[in-house]
Amino acid sequence: VNTWVGELHMRNGTAKYMSTVTEFGCIPVTTLFHTEERGWVVSSFFNNVVGITDPDLLIPPSFCKNAELENEEETVTFFSLF
Repeated sequence: VNTWVGELHMRNGTAKYMSTVTEFGCIPVTTLFHTEERGWVVSSFFNNVVGITDPDLLIPPSFCKNAELENEEETVTFFSLF
């Protein structure tokens, strides 16, 4: 595995991260993310497969056909939450 560490300069301060991926394919194994305000967030990934085993799972269900997106005041991303 390969492990990457570093700091990100966020709008609310600095965040630290550590991400571990497989040597071949860079498949995520574990990600740790830390801010002073929120503390540690740990994500672990397991039972990963290369590719999509069932592409039909990417087809939205029928009730989504007429769905409309709601307007948001500010775009929210994983990193903007910290």
